[in-house]
Amino acid sequence: MDKQEFINALESELEKHSGSVIEKWEKVLSILPGETKAVSVIISPTQDGDGVFDIFVSLDGPDLYVLNKKIREHYQLFSPVHTPNGIEPYIPNVDPFDVDFEVNDTVVDTVLPWLQNLWEKVKNQEISIPVGIYGDEGYGSKSSVQLN
Repeated sequence: MDKQEFINALESELEKHSGSVIEKWEKVLSILPGETKAVSVIISPTQDGDGVFDIFVSLDGPDLYVLNKKIREHYQLFSPVHTPNGIEPYIPNVDPFDVDFEVNDTVVDTVLPWLQNLWEKVKNQEISIPVGIYGDEGYGSKSSVQLN
């Protein structure tokens, strides 16, 4: 699989999960504790570099543990996992030693604009605190973007 094939396959699979991610993101925003100073949506590729990643929400403010504990049941927006039946929910994966591109950078470069587009459906005018999307560990050619 070359880089463009990987991107096309990933975009196709992400689109199938847009509704679910929007619903989860809206839920998190609806239960933000009043002490929240900022919301970070983090794209976290695995260390294996095989194309698997998580998207989760982290809150910033006083007493991070207590703050994030309040959204614990809803913080994962998208979290594919390896199962005996393959990756569920399915996303394309590769052997990082068999491709000539940086897989984790490509994942962030593909997922970040998808999340930016979803923000247009999720954003709530009542949210005045900063909301940003970040590629974990600095992955991606553009590893962060502020949404508001």
